[in-house]
Amino acid sequence: MMNTEVYRKTVNMPDSKAQIMSAELFYPTLTDQERVTWTHWLSNSVVCNKNSISQESFEHILRELKATEKVLAEFALVWRMDFFQAYELRRGDEQEFLLLGQIRGQSYRLTRWGENLRSPQEVNVLVQQSLIIKARTARRRVWLGWGAILPGLALALWLGFLLWQGKPVSTGLLLTFLVFLCASTPAIFSTPEKRARRYLDRYRF
Repeated sequence: MMNTEVYRKTVNMPDSKAQIMSAELFYPTLTDQERVTWTHWLSNSVVCNKNSISQESFEHILRELKATEKVLAEFALVWRMDFFQAYELRRGDEQEFLLLGQIRGQSYRLTRWGENLRSPQEVNVLVQQSLIIKARTARRRVWLGWGAILPGLALALWLGFLLWQGKPVSTGLLLTFLVFLCASTPAIFSTPEKRARRYLDRYRF
């Protein structure tokens, strides 16, 4: 079942028409911290300039992404109000999406939909924890690089000398290199970004 969050604020109609036609009056701005949060949680993004796409075409995209009727109604309203120069659609998988409006370099949260949506506060906590894991993994890779791989190479060379005495030098060096490569492969391919992404993937569904 798809859940929907609409971020439009309840507004007391002001006297000035200029105020009425202001995005800030109706929608919350996306802060720098929120940008970091949603960039990590919903890592895929596409931006459509309003002048380069029709309302019908964008609505078709939303329907393809299982947008609810609330999402479609909100988008139709925003399009008519003509607040934004562009729309950004963020997605992490096929189960959660976030629609943002953009004008003069500022983004605004419009609506979010998906299955089993977590609260923005909970998402922020998870993302911050993933960034801690990313930083910790990066420090560990540095330690592995200088504190483990170099001694490991010396050990591999020693083992190669013991195991392949009497064999051609080229064969011994090749086998020693293969031992070293197998030992260091987990450290090489377990990048900080992958560790952080695996952590978030555990909570996305």
